[in-house]
Amino acid sequence: MNEQQFIYGKLNQLQEQVNFLTEMLEKQSAVMGNVLGIIEKMQSPEFASRQVKTAQMLDIQDKLKFIRELNK
Repeated sequence: MNEQQFIYGKLNQLQEQVNFLTEMLEKQSAVMGNVLGIIEKMQSPEFASRQVKTAQMLDIQDKLKFIRELNK
């Protein structure tokens, strides 16, 4: 009976480890899904358009700053 209890104890430990690893894989899968969603959004034309507009605005701000410095 002792040997059987030992085996059941080990099986129980293994089941707990499998459950933990399964939970971690599910979380990792969810994170990867979020990352892929972000990458897809970044590749969209709307995102690229916003990036270009932001770059243009920063360029304009730099030029205005330069002009202000010249006028001092």
